[in-house]
Amino acid sequence: MSFFVRRAALSVRVVAKQPSLAPRVFPRPAARFNSTAPPPPPPPKSNTGLIITLALATAAAGGYWVYTSDSDAARTAKTAGKEGAQVGKALTHFTPSKDDYQKVYNKVAAILDVDDYDGSF
Repeated sequence: MSFFVRRAALSVRVVAKQPSLAPRVFPRPAARFNSTAPPPPPPPKSNTGLIITLALATAAAGGYWVYTSDSDAARTAKTAGKEGAQVGKALTHFTPSKDDYQKVYNKVAAILDVDDYDGSF
């Protein structure tokens, strides 16, 4: 029996002197250095085009509804639109006179060359 006791003691010493099988953990560096500069930040996005497109689509849909609908609300909107145009003309002090119409008539007559006009199509 003494043989087994000596052998057990020897094997304990050998196992204790073997290196650890656990992986070694090395400390990580505090900073990482690159040889190139970081890329520039992306330009900020703008939604202006989207907002303008949505506004135009909404205005077009509203205009289509006003001019194709026979409801009272559509008639009121048509009247309001015409009144707004008249108010705009009044604010710009645009009131055509007979002289304005005569100037337009003279320009059209000069373009048509009235001497050769026979009235038929």
